[in-house]
Amino acid sequence: MTVPTSDGHNEGAPPLGGNAPTLEDGSDGGPPPTGKSTGKPTGKSIGLIIGLAFAGLVAYSIVNAILGILIFISTLDQNGPNHPIIISCTIFLALLGLAAGAGLQFLRKPWATGLGLGFLIGWALWSILSAGICTGISPDLYT
Repeated sequence: MTVPTSDGHNEGAPPLGGNAPTLEDGSDGGPPPTGKSTGKPTGKSIGLIIGLAFAGLVAYSIVNAILGILIFISTLDQNGPNHPIIISCTIFLALLGLAAGAGLQFLRKPWATGLGLGFLIGWALWSILSAGICTGISPDLYT
């Protein structure tokens, strides 16, 4: 119920001219206009994130398998293990899994989030399954 005031306005109703009260951020509290992102992923982007997370996991696994074979072969050298190859491969795998994975998270795009999560999950998975061989967390191999 609105009550008329002495200046002709109804108390509790917006002023004449249609200007509704605004919140601190300047909005009227209604839904965001179209095209303005709310920061929450939509249904389509969640599927993209999950799909690219699996793609990132597979991509990291393929690179890890190729470099893991190279590291394995370099340790079987008759002159002793080839430490520069071992160290460079493990640094590359750690940078790909951790640095690229975390760096892609800062882009805040659905494709980057999914791919970055896939790299991070791949690095963690292969670190657990291989006891740190080829992922840079087993220092006994490099001495």
